[in-house]
Parts: sequence; structure tokens; C-alpha cells
Amino acid sequence: MNEDNKTFIETSDVAAIAPSGDVLQAAQSIVVSDAAGEEKAASFLGVVKAIQKKIEAKRKEYVEPLNAVVTKINAEAKSAALPFVQAESAIKKRLADYATEMDRKRDEEHAARNAEQVRLLKEAAVAPIEKQTAIASRIDAVVAAPLPQTTKGVSADTGSVSYRMVWKWDVVKDAEIPREYLAIDNAKVTAAVRSGIRSIPGINIYEEKTVAVR
Repeated sequence: MNEDNKTFIETSDVAAIAPSGDVLQAAQSIVVSDAAGEEKAASFLGVVKAIQKKIEAKRKEYVEPLNAVVTKINAEAKSAALPFVQAESAIKKRLADYATEMDRKRDEEHAARNAEQVRLLKEAAVAPIEKQTAIASRIDAVVAAPLPQTTKGVSADTGSVSYRMVWKWDVVKDAEIPREYLAIDNAKVTAAVRSGIRSIPGINIYEEKTVAVR
């Protein structure tokens, strides 16, 4: 048995089922082919489970006081950080809304400019020769006019901000989602089987023998 394990395991407990100290080897040496072998395996298993319970009890004895401290520290840190997390979210939304609005205005102006250019070209196509130069000048003016500025970000004394487009998604018609993007709710199926349901389309419900130790 590893020396480090002696913190959790009594040597006498191990010796009761594995004199050599190798519990796994002792378990693998047990042959269950008759009632005597079954009884020996059950006895061995009972000791193994008892040792596991002792280890778990000792583990809790050591970690529960530490966990209580960690839980307290985490809760206090989360409480302290909360207004700053909320402030970050609020400011990010305002910045994103501002950048989105600037993009909208630029796109809107760009569309209006294109529409005006098309209108002037159509006008030029039917206008008399003497008006062609004036219309051409108006077209040049439309093309040359500056578009509203957008923002790519800003640098301040304490930090900088940049923007990027991120693809996101929402479910609009769940019945049309391809199967490869769906997942079985294991907990729900297990609960249904345990409640007595024995037939679910597409699922094989069966019994399997397991070993319980008391």
C-alpha cells in the first residue's frame, strides 16, 4: 500500500482482504463459479465498500472545513464583483447600440446615394444634350459626398474598445431543426424508465443485472 494512502486507509483493514497489500490483485484472484465463490466475493465486496466509506468519511473530515472557507470567500468575492459585472454589461450594451446605430446610418445613406445615382442616370438617359453636363456634375457630387462615419473602436486612458461581428442563433421552429443538432435528455429518459414506462419510440428499454452492496 502506498505510504501516502495511510492517511485514509488502516493497514489492518487492507490486510483482512489483501495480505500482500495489493487489493486489485486480490480482487482479480477471486473466482466466482459456485456458491462458495459467490459468498467469498460478497464478503470481499463488503469489506471493500466499508473501506471506501471510511475513506470518504476521512476525506470529508479534511475538506469540509476548507470547503466552507472557500465557499465563503467565493460568495464574498462574487458579491463584491456583482456591481462591476453589471456595470460592464450595461456599458457594453450602450457601446454596441451606438456602433450598430452608426452602421445603420451609414448603410441607410449608402442606399439613398445609390438610389439617387440610379435616378440621375435614368434622367440623363432621356435629357437633352445641353443638360447632360449639369446632370453629370450632380452625379459626381453624389458619388463624392462623404458617407457618415462608423466606429472601429476607441482608445482611452484606462483601456480600449474594439468591435467585431459574432454569429449567434435563436430557435424559431424547433420541429425543423435537423437531428444532428438535437440531444437526448438522459435525465428525462431515465426518470421515465424508473417511473415504469417501458416503451419509448426509438429507445430500447431493457433490464441489466447489477450488484448492490449493503
